Amino acid sequence: MKRKKRIQKRRASIISLSTEQSSGFIIFTENKAFFMRNLFNLLKMCPFQMTFIFYLFFSVHIFGQNMTVIDSLISVLETQKDTIKIKTLNELAWEYRKADSKKAALYARNAKTMSDSLSYLDGTLTSLNRLGAIAIYQKNIKEAEELYLKILKKEIKRNNVYGIARTYNQLGLIYTEKGEFSKALTHTLKAEEKFKLLNKTNIIAITSNNIGDLYRRLGNYRQAMQYLLKSLNIKEKSGNKEAIALTLQNIGIFQIDLQNYKKALDYLKKSEIIFEDINDQYELSKTYNNIGLSFFSLKEHEKALKYYNQSIEIKKRLNLKEKDNSIYNNLGTIYHKKVLLNLALFNYKKALEIKKNANIYNNIAHIYFQKNDYNQASIFYKKALNEAEISNQRFERMVTLDNLSDIYSKLKNYSLAIHYNEFYLELRDSLENDYKSAMSLKMNYEEKRQQVQLLEKDKEITKISLEKKEIENWRKTILIYSLLVGLVLVSLLFFAILKGNRQKQLTKLAEKNQQIEQQKVEELLKKQELKSMNAMMVGQEEERKRIARDLHDRLGSMLAMVKNHFKSVEIDIDGLKSSNTKLYNKANKLLDEACEEVRKISQDMASGVLTKFGLTAVLEDLKETLEESKQLEVEFISHGLNDRLPLELEISIYRIIQELISNILKHAKASEISIQLLKGKQRLNIIVEDNGIGFKNNSTHLGMGLKNIDARIDGLHGDFKIDSTLEKGTTITIDIPLKNNKYD
Repeated sequence: MKRKKRIQKRRASIISLSTEQSSGFIIFTENKAFFMRNLFNLLKMCPFQMTFIFYLFFSVHIFGQNMTVIDSLISVLETQKDTIKIKTLNELAWEYRKADSKKAALYARNAKTMSDSLSYLDGTLTSLNRLGAIAIYQKNIKEAEELYLKILKKEIKRNNVYGIARTYNQLGLIYTEKGEFSKALTHTLKAEEKFKLLNKTNIIAITSNNIGDLYRRLGNYRQAMQYLLKSLNIKEKSGNKEAIALTLQNIGIFQIDLQNYKKALDYLKKSEIIFEDINDQYELSKTYNNIGLSFFSLKEHEKALKYYNQSIEIKKRLNLKEKDNSIYNNLGTIYHKKVLLNLALFNYKKALEIKKNANIYNNIAHIYFQKNDYNQASIFYKKALNEAEISNQRFERMVTLDNLSDIYSKLKNYSLAIHYNEFYLELRDSLENDYKSAMSLKMNYEEKRQQVQLLEKDKEITKISLEKKEIENWRKTILIYSLLVGLVLVSLLFFAILKGNRQKQLTKLAEKNQQIEQQKVEELLKKQELKSMNAMMVGQEEERKRIARDLHDRLGSMLAMVKNHFKSVEIDIDGLKSSNTKLYNKANKLLDEACEEVRKISQDMASGVLTKFGLTAVLEDLKETLEESKQLEVEFISHGLNDRLPLELEISIYRIIQELISNILKHAKASEISIQLLKGKQRLNIIVEDNGIGFKNNSTHLGMGLKNIDARIDGLHGDFKIDSTLEKGTTITIDIPLKNNKYD
């Protein structure tokens, strides 16, 4: 009874194992789940470190339909010719290879036709490679084999090493799909040898993975481990990070192998979202298959069935129906678990119609075993054994031999049971020895790798220390040079500032000297002008005095003599006729007036009022004269002028006031004028105000009259201020020093 339970448990694991293996087929550079999954299957009889398995995740390549690329290629296709158009057609074939195999094949055939017509061999071979890849996707293995054998002949003929290596690798994958593992191994080893000559390290990692998988299938675990570790080592060094979606899918498959089905679903669901987003239907069909497998393992058969059906629908749209037996095998397992044995048997047989497989024969045998039809079960176990021997699958042979031993025990044919059991034990021991050898190789590899890692860490630490020292020394050198350069720059800046300041000081000093010289010249000119004006004034006064003397002495005496003669005539006036009396009187009157006018002129010429009575009196006289017009009201105020000022000073002040009054009469349109003279101990203050229209006070645009006044005041060492507001009148203030004055 225990023996039967053990057999049933092992058979259940075989069913699930076959579905896992069928979901990871790869072609050429699209190295997906096999690398991780095959290595785990090889070692799953013993726990491995998680870090070792984790590195296997990065062997995937994402490839999704890029509609932006397709659209851009189609948009330029019509305008292209010859080889450029051939390249675009081949690119379109590659982009459509998974999304629409019919379009992909059409573009590839068009590229081949054009290449043949132009004898463009590169284009022909590329298009044939595209057709071969499409055939592999479509599971048209025979067509793919014929194409790649044709490509191989052409590549060998032109001695294209890369093309030869690529074709060997593709043929290896084709023979793997056909179950001809020894032949597949031979071709893949040739591919790796060629890639080594070309130093294509990244591609060698892929071929090593494929070789390791083939050695695993052939039961040579030591060689399998060697190549898988080699592939891992190359990938570790290259730091290759694959696309997120396929990495998530592989992590999910890895979790399935660990029987962590809930975690597997987390990763697979994430990859499902990404594949849906990039619209990669081909990979999405595989993801749905793996999700269905996870739900199946969790005994959620309805959900598993849903995802399996979704996978089938995509395969139909991609024209992959009847080409992939894994999905029917998976459906069979569901019905098998539900004990719907007829439905399970139907799907297993449908999977066999697509491709013969030892695991599927075993699953069919299990159904007949459960139906107690041991004879029929033995037939299918023998078919499974035959298929395993053809494909040289040692592990499948071992499982099938054990099943045959059990079934012949049930049939009570103990000689055959012992016969198959002996073969089973022999093969099991051989596999265990290979497994132990692989474990030893793996341990040695891990030990050596740890040693290498330690040495590399020591080297890195030493290198980092040296680099730190070099950096520190370099920083110190830079700091020293920076300080020196900074010191030089600061010194240059300091001297430049000093020179600039000195230059500024010299410039300012020169400007001041120039200003002083200019002021001296201006003062000399003003002094000369004042001297000229004073000389002119003195000359005018002297001339007036001379004229006054002449009028008085000469004209006045002559008029006096005329007057005396007229008086002498008055004695005989009565003797004059009455008609001449009036004429005489008139002439006498005119003569008197002439004498009076000569006297007045003489007085005025000699500044009679100013000379006799002083500045106050002449200004009072000026006030009365101005008011006689009845148009002006003049106010005159004086204070402190009890003593006379020097005559020349009084004359200058009088002339200044005369000029100011003249300006008011000409321009101000004033009705009121105020003249104030205030004498202090040291200064004389003169204020002249009016209520006229005023003017804009601009000292740089003074009129001729005001300029003359300014010159006169400057000659007296006085100050001259103007305060004028439009429509409000003008106030002029003059301060004249009384001491140290040339008239003092």
